[in-house]
Amino acid sequence: MRLTHRWMRVVDVRGHGVCGEGVEALRVTQVRGLIVVSSSSDGGWLFKGDTPPLPLSALDELLAETVRRVKAA
Repeated sequence: MRLTHRWMRVVDVRGHGVCGEGVEALRVTQVRGLIVVSSSSDGGWLFKGDTPPLPLSALDELLAETVRRVKAA
């Protein structure tokens, strides 16, 4: 399953309402009864930093590599 969710909400910061927004991407699959979840997110006033968001293609590649390793185990 591939899911991308964009969100916006008001968060309380030191007694003041601040608009926070962001995007989350989830990838979920089942391998041999094991559920594998990969996710990446960006946004929100708390999440601003030097780390760039993970590209969706990299997220898909990581999930595929995890599936290959689980099947090989």
